[in-house]
Amino acid sequence: MKQTLRGRPRLNVPLEQIVESIHRHRKVIAAARELGCSDAYIHVRLKETGLTLREVLAADSVEALLHGQVEESVQ
Repeated sequence: MKQTLRGRPRLNVPLEQIVESIHRHRKVIAAARELGCSDAYIHVRLKETGLTLREVLAADSVEALLHGQVEESVQ
């Protein structure tokens, strides 16, 4: 019996792209439109990594924000 794939394939949008888009647009809805995903998907990805929307918007640079996130996950 052959199994079929069901549902949508995973988007797997890199976190860096998500954070850059939010930082550039300053709104999750606009970032979601640019990335071709839902705003809920963005919120879930941020929650998975332990980031908040407030932290992303307040960050001076995306690189510093992501670099700090990588260091926290290594420790």
